[in-house]
Amino acid sequence: MRVTLDAQLGWLAAAAEQGCSLVVLCTEDTIEFYTTEYDRFGALRSVMHSMAERVRTLLSLGQTRTVQLGGPSAARRLFGHAAQMHSPQHSAAAVTNALHRAAALSAANTALGPTLASLFRAAANVARRVRQETALESRDLSESLREIELLGVGRIVEEELATWQAQEAEILRVASELPEMPCHSASFAHQEPASEVRLRVGTTIKPRISYILEPKRASFA
Repeated sequence: MRVTLDAQLGWLAAAAEQGCSLVVLCTEDTIEFYTTEYDRFGALRSVMHSMAERVRTLLSLGQTRTVQLGGPSAARRLFGHAAQMHSPQHSAAAVTNALHRAAALSAANTALGPTLASLFRAAANVARRVRQETALESRDLSESLREIELLGVGRIVEEELATWQAQEAEILRVASELPEMPCHSASFAHQEPASEVRLRVGTTIKPRISYILEPKRASFA
């Protein structure tokens, strides 16, 4: 089943509106949705509605195989895609571009989030290390040597998975130790009920006023 760019952007925008993280990865054979345990209900609500509409119009889609993975299994699945750049059935450029495109689309729609950002950075590390630390791109590689190199690919995937898990665990540990910030409720005048910045004009300011506008800063995960 092919998914249009408009459909992907719609899913990402809907997830972002809910404050949820989501990455849509389209490979040659699959459509995969990556989110977090905390965000999954909000992130996938629009996806499920869209898929249900497609099944009503094309009943054969109801037979499509679906698999749900979580935790290390989902991360290992993504890293497996990154490691497939050595596979004869997959173009190295196509695999790398698919990963970068999926993360970039999510970031552009403010739906990437810190957890998925670090996950896809780790996947990029897998692709880089497979290219640099193995000889699988060699055209003269024998079948027996290829099998040995594939063991190295498995080692790279497990090392990057362990590193990513350790980093996420450390982030959660530090976050849990941070003191709760006090919440101050601001009181606003009736004329500015939705304002978060109160502007006051002094009586000594002359009628002719010059304004300096500071552009908003963009932040990327």
